[in-house]
Amino acid sequence: MNLKSYIFTLLLVLSAWAAIGQTITPLSDARGLPLRSRITIRGIITCGAELGQARYIQDSTGGLGIFLRTSPQLPTIPPILRGDSITISGTLVLFNNLLQIDTIRSVSIHLRNRPLPEPIIFTGAAITQAFVEANEGKLVRLNEVASIRTASNSTFPAFAGNTNYNLNQSTVTQLRVNAASTGPNGVIGKPPPTAGFNVVGILSQFCPTPATGCMTGYQILVRNYDDFILGEGPNIISAVTQTSFNQTSMTLAFETQRPGSTRVEYGLTTNLGTILNDITQVTDHSITLPNLVPGSIYFVKVTSSNLFGTSESTVLPFGTESNSSGRITTYFTGTVANNYGAAGITATRLNQLADDTLIAYINRATESLDIAIYNWNNTSLSNITEAVNAARARGVRVRIVADGGNANVGLQTLDTAVKVQRSPEGNSPSGSFYGIMHNKFMVIDANATNPNLPIVWTGSTNWTAGNINTDYNNVVIFQDQTLAKAYVMEFEEMWGSNTATPGPIFNGSTGVARFGNTKADNTPHEFKVGGKRVQSFFSPTDAVNAKIITAINSADSAFYSANLVITRNDLAFALRDKFTALGAGNCSFSMVNDTGAAESRVVYSIMRQSLGDRNLVETSGGPTLHHKYLIIDPHYEQLNPLVLTGSHNWSNAGEQRNDENTLIIYDYEIANHFYKEYAARLLELDQTPCFLITDISQTVTSNSWSVYPNPNRGSLFVNSSTNAKVSVVDAMGRVLLSSQVQAGEKWLDLSKMSKGNYLIRWQTDQHVEVKKLTIE
Repeated sequence: MNLKSYIFTLLLVLSAWAAIGQTITPLSDARGLPLRSRITIRGIITCGAELGQARYIQDSTGGLGIFLRTSPQLPTIPPILRGDSITISGTLVLFNNLLQIDTIRSVSIHLRNRPLPEPIIFTGAAITQAFVEANEGKLVRLNEVASIRTASNSTFPAFAGNTNYNLNQSTVTQLRVNAASTGPNGVIGKPPPTAGFNVVGILSQFCPTPATGCMTGYQILVRNYDDFILGEGPNIISAVTQTSFNQTSMTLAFETQRPGSTRVEYGLTTNLGTILNDITQVTDHSITLPNLVPGSIYFVKVTSSNLFGTSESTVLPFGTESNSSGRITTYFTGTVANNYGAAGITATRLNQLADDTLIAYINRATESLDIAIYNWNNTSLSNITEAVNAARARGVRVRIVADGGNANVGLQTLDTAVKVQRSPEGNSPSGSFYGIMHNKFMVIDANATNPNLPIVWTGSTNWTAGNINTDYNNVVIFQDQTLAKAYVMEFEEMWGSNTATPGPIFNGSTGVARFGNTKADNTPHEFKVGGKRVQSFFSPTDAVNAKIITAINSADSAFYSANLVITRNDLAFALRDKFTALGAGNCSFSMVNDTGAAESRVVYSIMRQSLGDRNLVETSGGPTLHHKYLIIDPHYEQLNPLVLTGSHNWSNAGEQRNDENTLIIYDYEIANHFYKEYAARLLELDQTPCFLITDISQTVTSNSWSVYPNPNRGSLFVNSSTNAKVSVVDAMGRVLLSSQVQAGEKWLDLSKMSKGNYLIRWQTDQHVEVKKLTIE
């Protein structure tokens, strides 16, 4: 026997000994063992990465959860996919009453793509019988489900991640969508199916104990959108989107699984009233609503029918463009560095003057003043309360929603005629854990006849001396009627009425004023403000965390984040991975106030892997970095720069419990306002911002040149309509190649450049253009 054969035989023997030493425990028996038992189990995996780090395994006797945390004994776990037949060893633990194995010690994958166990079927009223301990960890199928609603039993336009929904309006039959179920086959962003559908999922459990009792208990985990088994009708499978709109029309689009007609009902109230029909049978639906009123919010329901059935959306809100001026004004409470970023754009600091500016806006109110404020204290400030009282005295309707857990001393000297709605504290009336009413917005004259009167004041700034006079914050002010009306919709959901008197807070069965996850996703999300695209979202209903990740992933050259806290791992991974994808020469930074909490330290560690010294911590002991903003691609106008800002902290509480607001502004000028603020923070931390004003070329768009192939592998052709200078630069603005081109086509050799993303700049005497360039 040669050495190679001997080693192979020895390995077979050792494997056999190992197999004999491993006692396979049937899953039904494993479920009866003491916690902390080390066990080895075998079965079929019933989910993949669509449930994040969770997996579920099933054999002929039962099911069990698996949490894929590596241990020192096994630093790397192989990818475990749906349909894998595996043997796995680990420790039996209880996580919020879910029995699972953790601290994985070994994994053997025997076969892939095995048939999954048949789900246990429950039909109609009997689906409640699925939600019992005996079915935990198993695939179940619920037939003839009537509805899917939010935790407050409201309709909703599209699924969000890490969110629970009520089946048949019952809190004891819940369905949960994991944040990892994304992409074309994922659940997130897809519409809920209508009545009479079936659903397949894994029965899991989340039941914290003992003080608060079970908040959600048993829940069905859906994996991908095909876990919803739909009928033979058209079946709407995409969100209804506003593909274009102006002051008097809008075009809506959606997709169906099978061909069907297109019908839309719409109106200025939820009663709708106007109907448009197109009987053409299609799967890609598009329909234009004409003769609309500027600066208005329309309610819309789309329907599609074929010979086998009808599918319809929920009633959804969409806005028209307003006749307002569209001014967007930004202010910062800290210093700004106007010699960085784009030339000709100036950021403005309100040096201990944000309170006076706020009062000046309050003094402009003629009809209505709606305030949602987390913390309000006039000490060491100009008296904001006096301005609010003066508005009330001159006939302005004043309404205030305030956080119930804060003293809000500024409310104590309000005119007694001014009503205040305080948010619930601790546990919300519905029984779900509630955080805080963390908004800091004000809406003025939203419904004024003159479209140049409505104002939305928002940002990160509380009405306190610390936030206004000391800490680093931002204020963004919009003069736009449609956006103002959307903010009033959110305000009145918490207020509980459209009058001057607040409604009673929802207590789980009665009451109309809603906070936290008892609210609904029921405001428009797309706006045009002064021709600029603006998106608006409110937490915890609008899946803001996913919007942040989408914004991060959109970066072509650089990102800059400035946050009081970042405690979510998925955001840390998004920042880390984007930094890596942009390449070592990119200019990105991430800044956080501190890393004192355990979650913050974990996030810091994740980002440190790639950002290194670009992952900054503000620990000077001076002003608090209170921002919650993200800047994307501020240096090149063609790369669609954006700013994401508002009151939303990048935390679980911000995403899942708190009342928050977030705006995404797609604009080169606004992005550079924020970049100049960011540059000042970098300088204070002894960091050098990447771009001086001389580094940024002012650009004008034309169709005078093209490059191909793009992406390329080091060989690039430039086709120019005129003589020009072409330069390849990295994301820090450093010129790596420069060449004069004549009208026509020229080949450029990029083979010595590293793989990654670059910018190619085309320059004539008249103007400059920049395009993204990828070498792979």
